[in-house]
Amino acid sequence: METLFVLIPLSLCLLGGIVAALVWAIDSGQFEDMVGPADRVAHESDFIQPQPAQEEDESAESGRG
Repeated sequence: METLFVLIPLSLCLLGGIVAALVWAIDSGQFEDMVGPADRVAHESDFIQPQPAQEEDESAESGRG
């Protein structure tokens, strides 16, 4: 019985935190554009091209090699 006096307020505090986080996410516009990020994956022009590897001489000149 004593455990319930700890667990019930703890669970209510956690529930309040979850509800507050959900309200904050809705108010800050986290759920405004649900389609855009999914469409962005399909377009190859949006991807950043990988940079060529730097030569080892540059790292030796900076004193790290």
